[in-house]
Amino acid sequence: MEREPESATAFSWLATATIILSLLTITGAYLTLLRLAIDTSNAGDPTNDADRVYFGVHGAILALSLVLGGVLGYVQARRAFAIAVLFLAVILVTMFAAQLVTFELACAGHNDIIRHWQC
Repeated sequence: MEREPESATAFSWLATATIILSLLTITGAYLTLLRLAIDTSNAGDPTNDADRVYFGVHGAILALSLVLGGVLGYVQARRAFAIAVLFLAVILVTMFAAQLVTFELACAGHNDIIRHWQC
């Protein structure tokens, strides 16, 4: 009697849960790093210093998302490129949304959430 193959449904649920958890972790790391870097974006600091810090934070998070997405994609489904692009797209949209929302909140009087904005 042959053994039945493992359920594809169970594997897909595990893969989906791992991907979602990884994306949430990367998003949390992004927001935490920005929160820690608020002091560099205060009005008195030179713009170049703040730009370098934010460039480093965004670059590191994007690189992390590509690498982690590629590794998870390869390990789980042998689709490294597809999952890496998925991670990159989700993190880019998250970054854009976070910056846009905090700018709008800053203009409404709630500044210094993840960055110091000037309206």
